[in-house]
Amino acid sequence: MKNKSKAVTMSANISIAVIALMTIIGEISSPFKDFLASIPPVNHHWVTKGIISVILFVLLYFVFGMIFGEEKSGEPKGVMSTVIVTILSGLAILIFYILHYTPPM
Repeated sequence: MKNKSKAVTMSANISIAVIALMTIIGEISSPFKDFLASIPPVNHHWVTKGIISVILFVLLYFVFGMIFGEEKSGEPKGVMSTVIVTILSGLAILIFYILHYTPPM
């Protein structure tokens, strides 16, 4: 069985990290968040980030698919890296929110 698990893994990891980065930048920069919210027809920053992530994932999948080609393994590789990127991205957002919104003592 041939697959492109490396392309899927790398595309997912980059997309997850970009969403976390856009979330943090959106909280720091009101113009960036307003820009995301102003894109029709969705007019909401979260929906726009979701659409961007889907487009980014698909584009990266095709690029990495061409770079890496097909693999002969039937087992998906890189699942652990995606779990790690997801946890680190979630922690980055959590730590940012704690530091940004916790009043000083």
